Amino acid sequence: MSPAELELLLRKILGEGIQLHASVYLLFVAISVIGAGVGAYGGAYLKRRAENLATKSDFHSLLAQLRSQTREVEEIRSEIANAGWIHQRRWDLKRELYWHLLEILEEIKQKGRWFANALHKSWGPTPETQQLVDAFAKHMLERGAIEKLLAYKGVAGMILTDDL
Repeated sequence: MSPAELELLLRKILGEGIQLHASVYLLFVAISVIGAGVGAYGGAYLKRRAENLATKSDFHSLLAQLRSQTREVEEIRSEIANAGWIHQRRWDLKRELYWHLLEILEEIKQKGRWFANALHKSWGPTPETQQLVDAFAKHMLERGAIEKLLAYKGVAGMILTDDL
């Protein structure tokens, strides 16, 4: 092709343009849409694949970290449960000790009223009064009320404090 012919061809194409069939234009649109879809899918697929590979490479360190974290959480739970159990146990001991002290004090109060009524009836240092005092002391000794009170007083000094 000579330069003159080439120039003529170029002028014809640029001046009139190239006329293609409508199916060719549809083919160009279809190829563009398919290419965009494949590109979008491929991009998303490759991104997800890269995330999976990164997770897979870090799996053992992530697993060790999760195990360590779980162990710490369980230790904290255990400490809290133990503290709650100790607190409850101390409260139970205090309640029991108060109960016993109140029982002993009630018994001493009742026997003291009986003793006071008996002394009131026969006031004065008489052999009868001395017998009543001896009977009261013997009764309290036999019941062990004073010994119980003294024993619980020692325990109460250790348990019944402001500290929990």
